[in-house]
Amino acid sequence: MVKSCSVVLKSVTRERHYRPVFKPVTLSAIPGDVWHVQGLNGAGKTSLLKIIAGISHHTGQCHVSGGVVYSGHEPCVYGHFDVIENLNYTTLNAQHYSTQHWIEQCAIWQLPERRSARQLSAGQRQALNLLRIIHSGAGCWLLDESTQCLDVDKAQLWAQACQQHVQAGGVIFLTTHMAQDLLLSMVTQRITLEAMHV
Repeated sequence: MVKSCSVVLKSVTRERHYRPVFKPVTLSAIPGDVWHVQGLNGAGKTSLLKIIAGISHHTGQCHVSGGVVYSGHEPCVYGHFDVIENLNYTTLNAQHYSTQHWIEQCAIWQLPERRSARQLSAGQRQALNLLRIIHSGAGCWLLDESTQCLDVDKAQLWAQACQQHVQAGGVIFLTTHMAQDLLLSMVTQRITLEAMHV
């Protein structure tokens, strides 16, 4: 169940040595929005997503309703847990899911449910991370290069999940360097960050 979601930023930036890293951002995201955060390397794309996630300091005002979940460059998985243990642990604050549900999801995503996460391929680790996002219950998904390492089948599954999320009233902010990223076809809004010299 997707929570009703909105994101409002007013003159938001991150400072380093008391100087802004990127030009302040003002925007308002409403249910169903998919924002493509653009900019050159080092422009502050990851920093902006971390600010919205509430894990990075900033100046300006940032308000998020409906909950938020963040997917960074490295998948959020625990190597000493198996696949199902990872899913149980990383969705503790969301709805409880049965072992049978996870087994069915692992079959769909072609994940070996009882294999240690440290033994998974890069694509499998990313798929496990994305299952965490899907089942988080958060209204706002922050996706930093989320399609990296995915094969064609898993990229299609992920695109379908994102489409369902926004159709249910969720919001997505994404970054990507892939010109053929399937998520780009869903984009409704774009913002280009401009780096400031520090």
